[in-house]
Amino acid sequence: MFRRVPRLSTGLCAGVGTGLLIAAWTAVPQATAAPVADEPAVRMTIDSFLPVAPKPGDTVKIAGTITNTGTVALSNPQALACIDHKRMDSRADLATLPPDGGACDGWDDSTARQAFEGPLAPQASARFTLSVPWDEWKISKKAGVYVVGAYLRADLADGQRDTVGKARTLMPVVPASTTMRKVDTAMVVPLRFRPTQLGGDQFSSGALAAALGPQGKLGRQLQSGIAKPVTWLADPGVIDDAKRIATGYQIRAAGNSTSPGPDSQNATAWLKKFDEARKQDSVVLLPYGDPDVDSLIGNGLTSLVSKSREKTSFFRFDGGTAPRSGLWLETGSANDRNLAKGSAGFPTQPSNIALVPSWSWPVEDRPVLTPKPFFNVSTPSGPGKTAKTVVADSALVAGGPDAATATSPIQVRQRFAAETALLSLTAPTGPVSAVALPSRSFDSDGRGTQVLLQGLDLPWINAVTLDQITTGQPRATAAPSMPRTTPGLNESQLRQIRQFDRQLQVYGALVTNPAPAVEPLRFQLLRAGSTAWRGRLVEAQRYLSFQVGTVNNQVNRVHLVRPPKARQIKVTLSGSKGTFPLSVVNELGQSAKVGLKVFSVNRSDLKIAPSNVITLLPRGKGTFHVQATAQQNGYIQAKVQVVTAAGEPVGPPQDIVIEAAQYGNVGWALVAASVALLFGVSLIRIYRRIRKERRDRGTPPPDDAKPVEPTPAPAPAPADDAKTVTPEAPTTEPVTANETPAVNVVPAEVKHPNDVPADSEAPETVREGAGRTDG
Repeated sequence: MFRRVPRLSTGLCAGVGTGLLIAAWTAVPQATAAPVADEPAVRMTIDSFLPVAPKPGDTVKIAGTITNTGTVALSNPQALACIDHKRMDSRADLATLPPDGGACDGWDDSTARQAFEGPLAPQASARFTLSVPWDEWKISKKAGVYVVGAYLRADLADGQRDTVGKARTLMPVVPASTTMRKVDTAMVVPLRFRPTQLGGDQFSSGALAAALGPQGKLGRQLQSGIAKPVTWLADPGVIDDAKRIATGYQIRAAGNSTSPGPDSQNATAWLKKFDEARKQDSVVLLPYGDPDVDSLIGNGLTSLVSKSREKTSFFRFDGGTAPRSGLWLETGSANDRNLAKGSAGFPTQPSNIALVPSWSWPVEDRPVLTPKPFFNVSTPSGPGKTAKTVVADSALVAGGPDAATATSPIQVRQRFAAETALLSLTAPTGPVSAVALPSRSFDSDGRGTQVLLQGLDLPWINAVTLDQITTGQPRATAAPSMPRTTPGLNESQLRQIRQFDRQLQVYGALVTNPAPAVEPLRFQLLRAGSTAWRGRLVEAQRYLSFQVGTVNNQVNRVHLVRPPKARQIKVTLSGSKGTFPLSVVNELGQSAKVGLKVFSVNRSDLKIAPSNVITLLPRGKGTFHVQATAQQNGYIQAKVQVVTAAGEPVGPPQDIVIEAAQYGNVGWALVAASVALLFGVSLIRIYRRIRKERRDRGTPPPDDAKPVEPTPAPAPAPADDAKTVTPEAPTTEPVTANETPAVNVVPAEVKHPNDVPADSEAPETVREGAGRTDG
């Protein structure tokens, strides 16, 4: 953005000062001054520059956009061409170019100008196109690079006319008579996209399907490089997702409703074109999901980087041989630790390489990239001690010269043209090679790649692939040491990735056949730390929350059984030692091996014997018989945790209350006394019953013909023989509380047996029933 500096005249300053003095002297309240109009603010960009590298005699066309970002209208705006006449004839000159691009001045007699009809209103935009005849540049015919561009002039509120905006770019000039050395240039084209597959045919959106179309990012990138020798740097996760979309997919909305996904035909067409391109070009596969290597390794998640590389090493196209794979480390991420750990943990293949930008080294330590940027970078902390590395020339795609528009496609392409032209002119004798790798932030919609690849048509460029760059013996160099400047994964993302990883390990240890259940989720874990999440925190959060919720739901389907609507389980120990049952149910579709752990949260005297591991059938249930010991009576607050066979917790622990009701010595004495008393009373009653039955057995039955009022029976006297019975007076025995007297109550109409004479005979049937009253 260009903003004019405000200017005040001497007379105006004097007038203002006099007014202030008068106001102070007279103490008269001052009226509010009218607000000063804002100075004009303009954003000016160059969107087209042709030819890319003009020869003397060529007419140069510069086109772009002007946007009035201020609050005042621009009166009589006019765009004109400008140039800095200083010729740069070495790459060192380009490296020292000031951030603002240096001077860029117009000329009064220029025909390269465009006037606009009417004023340019605030927030309004307008296009400009300038055609500059070669002679108007007034530069030499020698090869070199110039800063050229366009600027905007307009009338100001004070009636003056001034420059209110400016845009610059680099113009390499190469006369036809100049001998140019061919530069073997490998252009690397990344094919990557943020993860959208939630699992199976479920996707979070149709963004990837749209990006695979002719007007999408991946569609434009593929189409622009399909007719040129390029190296495709592809995320195999994107290829897998494209295959899934091609067979049909569903979009899962935030409320978990689903709908058919659109644009499946885009994936089918894109995959067909990619198969054609990879058969004639070089392909390097990124670690699966394109993980943020520095963030993951730096936060203790090295295993995810290793698993991503391992997954890629088994990736195949049409069942063929394994393609080349490699790391892509940015400036600050490329260091000894990341190169060493990021190159381990996967099947070793000689073709594996790392891609590192040259600006990862300080200027004084930067390796010389000519004649070929292929190195064995020392990694003392790694098992291999070195890592095969291709060092991309960062200056080739640095863009510029204006910092505000440095990364625009036109600026990156013009910088590529300028750098390679000077490399061709100044490189030592012999072959020279270079690798161009744009930054991860370059080209959000695919148009940037289309523009940049135009540079491969320059006459001094010999387009090659990385396969040609990496032939021969690599040179040795030290590992980079520049600190990281780009942001990585934030703490919230890292926390959820750790939770996802931990629960996925639990799920794998829980089920008896983990491969079919865990492997699909492992793919999602490898995508969870993708660098493509940068700048898309909301989408990243939704993706991670969905994946963590999915694996938690599977793990929690193996859980403890508890009473319905009960917040906790209650059990009782009736002694110092006891056993109580706890059941675990498996709601998964396959078998699971589980154990059980019980531990107190408020007492230290509870001892639980270790439980065995049991196998639960699919949708089955098993019971653990928990052996517990408690030294004191009372309620014990405890937790029950279902665990895997290795002891890892499965789901959250459940509350349990254990009531310990054991007896001490006094308690046991009371219990023994109570039992003795019970048996004693029972024996006394049995004895009395037997004695009475024996007495009743020797007494004749009553006479049924003559009812007799019952009278007390006299006590029998001792008899000389069995036939003589002497009645005796009745006796009354004491009766204890709660005890029924052992006395027969005879109705009034029936005579008591003792009133029957001893020599009379009773009927046989009655005599046989004697002694059965209590029986």
